[in-house]
Amino acid sequence: MQRVLLVSQFSNQFGGYCYADSFFRLLSKEDGIKVDFINTKNYTHDISEFLGDLIFNICFLITILSTKVEVLFLIKAKNLNYRLIKLAKKLHNCKVKNFYPDYPFSFYNGHSNSNILLAAELYDEFFIWTDKIIEPLKKSGFKNITVVPFFVDLELFAQKNNLSFEQSIDICFVGHCDEKRELVINHIAKHFPNICITVAGNGWRASKFNNVTLLPDQSVEEMITLFRKSKICLNIFKVQNEESINMRLFEIAATKSLMLCQASSEAKFYFTKNVAAIYFENLDDVCKKIDMLLNDKKIRNQVAQKSYEFVQQFDLRNFIPLLQKK
Repeated sequence: MQRVLLVSQFSNQFGGYCYADSFFRLLSKEDGIKVDFINTKNYTHDISEFLGDLIFNICFLITILSTKVEVLFLIKAKNLNYRLIKLAKKLHNCKVKNFYPDYPFSFYNGHSNSNILLAAELYDEFFIWTDKIIEPLKKSGFKNITVVPFFVDLELFAQKNNLSFEQSIDICFVGHCDEKRELVINHIAKHFPNICITVAGNGWRASKFNNVTLLPDQSVEEMITLFRKSKICLNIFKVQNEESINMRLFEIAATKSLMLCQASSEAKFYFTKNVAAIYFENLDDVCKKIDMLLNDKKIRNQVAQKSYEFVQQFDLRNFIPLLQKK
């Protein structure tokens, strides 16, 4: 029985969906694996981040002193003190693997901190989502780097694929607001004043366009339903994912929904252009593609079906052997 300690942020305190929820559920079902977990954000909002991180690190210390660990599996875990990773390796001679779904050199937006870089030599394997940052990682001391796409929990995201939904929403976008995303949404809203646009996520300001409906951050079930009710699901990359991929690419495909995605070479590698996804190059192009798609239900259905077929190879269950690899 392989003992795995999974350290990440889970959704049990804040609702919504965290990647670690799916990893823990699937690992718990695996024969030959005993998985324990520690929540990196296991505290409420009414205490400071410093105190919360201190509590988390104390919990981690108590756990590694009292529990056998053969694989220490981190998903980001950016607030785990690197000295405690070193102690865990010393105590248990365990393998340390980190699946990092963000850009590990971003300090300005809270996606990373010094612990990730200071622990570089301690990782037995560091999973990253693009080969474009392999060289910077190597220069920072990371040695065993494995490029993997954003595996998706098909059991979860495909749960409503056999249900019938009225596509009452023309366009939806799910994600946090940033300047570029706001620009794209406003451009579309201005160009198509008579279509229904629904935007869900944190940081969005009240729109000056009457055809834009703003929703708060969605639970995973709400997000899936939103995708299924929409004729077009927009995917607009953050700056860190330019010319690469993001998790939403695989989540939309898993719900068998039509994806209109910002063009990137890596996205086209995983989801063939005009077969498994439709791509836009710029603001003018996104409007042309929207106009075409809203008037052609057959193409929408064909591309959505193909994207679902393509995403099967990225089922999260296919990641488990990589975690068990010696």
